[in-house]
Amino acid sequence: MLKRKFSFKLFALSLLFIGSVSFFGCSEEYTLPLDLEDGAVLAITPTKAVYEGEVIHRDGVELWSKGVCYNTNPEPTLEDFFVYDESEGMSISVILTNLEPNTTYFIRAFSKTMFDVGYSEEIIITTPDYVIDMRDDRVYNVVEINGVTYFQENLKYLPNVSPSSENSAEEAHCYVYGYEGYDIDEAMQSDNFKKYGVLYNVPAALNGEEAAEENDEYVQGICPDGWHIPSYNDWIDLYASEYGYSTTLYRSKTGWDDNKESSDKFLFNALPGGYINEDGEFDEILKAAYWWHSSYNYFGQFVFHIHSDHNNVGSMSIKDNQAASVRCVKDY
Repeated sequence: MLKRKFSFKLFALSLLFIGSVSFFGCSEEYTLPLDLEDGAVLAITPTKAVYEGEVIHRDGVELWSKGVCYNTNPEPTLEDFFVYDESEGMSISVILTNLEPNTTYFIRAFSKTMFDVGYSEEIIITTPDYVIDMRDDRVYNVVEINGVTYFQENLKYLPNVSPSSENSAEEAHCYVYGYEGYDIDEAMQSDNFKKYGVLYNVPAALNGEEAAEENDEYVQGICPDGWHIPSYNDWIDLYASEYGYSTTLYRSKTGWDDNKESSDKFLFNALPGGYINEDGEFDEILKAAYWWHSSYNYFGQFVFHIHSDHNNVGSMSIKDNQAASVRCVKDY
């Protein structure tokens, strides 16, 4: 009995030893960290940045966690600032928050397994600063997309205000949606002004300048110094991405009448501020956003628009006496 008992113990110890050798003797293929594809920063504001990337799958290796780490020093690790992507799958899509304006950051995605942590190639970004319009000391948030910097909100410069009934193709008029008076201070107290900004007819938007004749030509118009009314190409560059022209990529996540889910992937924060139609009436608030661009043709001045009835961003011409919003673009 004693001999058999000893043999059983010896057998059990042998199995444990063999198992240990098998575990710690895994091939290098299974103990190396998972690689990551080169990611991209899609949008940058003074305080946020959108990162997207991908972990490369390898058979037999389980991904435990993924995300992005960042810092103001090179080669950030999980000992620095980091954010997890808790979604399933191998893709990484996160928003880095609490950044400082006008600051350089180093960014790396990470993939964590039971064996090790892998890091992607480093991306270096510099956050933009807020913009101050010296005409009225108003501060604007901005967003950099595809190397071009846009206002992240509609222009609110209000040198005068008119009721919607005073619509003209020759005289400059500024409007605040729903306000039917002439008092600038009163108009600026309205919720629509604070949220959606100002609607400008063509003479007001161009501010005495001629409309552009070429798609890559822009004019300063009503924008502050160093900024301009977007050219046709400025808008195309904004929307021409691998993600397509879907309105949900640019719409604010809330505030639209259809309650359609929006990602606002590029942090453009399009709000449905409406416009003034050809009958001189405020129209389509909560339903659509219209912004001037600098090009003109026989049919009228062009606007880009996002509409809750349409799936894609669109372009159309409207009459000079109608009014739309302005999103300024930084000169380049």
